[in-house]
Amino acid sequence: MTRGPRRTPTNLVLLRGNPGHRRKNPGEPRPTGALIDPPDWFDEAQAERWRYIIECAPPGLLKKLDRGALCIYVSAEALHMKAITGIARTSLLTVGSMGQAVPNPLLKVAMANALIMLRAAAELGFTPASRSRIDAPAGGGGLGAVDPDDDFEAFLRS
Repeated sequence: MTRGPRRTPTNLVLLRGNPGHRRKNPGEPRPTGALIDPPDWFDEAQAERWRYIIECAPPGLLKKLDRGALCIYVSAEALHMKAITGIARTSLLTVGSMGQAVPNPLLKVAMANALIMLRAAAELGFTPASRSRIDAPAGGGGLGAVDPDDDFEAFLRS
């Protein structure tokens, strides 16, 4: 079992800078293939949200390997939105079996999916806090050979 905080991915270290001059892993796997199309099983609202995220993310940052984490985020966001709109149509409180006021059951769904969204957003770099730590270096760079077709490498060099 490893100790201490989780290691920062090399791409984020390159974007944020390495003020502590910690050793980078030269053998870190580099996923390939840009993440573009939403999964076939998404409904139209989820697919639209997927396309919006891909459009707004830094070019080439999300790779095919990140598909699962992005699916989790988009699915949680869709469920969160449905729960919030359901609460807005009804109310925060409902009548329980004994006639007492109880919280709307959709509140649990909304809160659970909000937590899932926040965790996935932190992993994917979608939070304002993670964006505030990113500073793209002027010269770019990377580990190993530079792939000229890699959009992320081009982003680092820009």
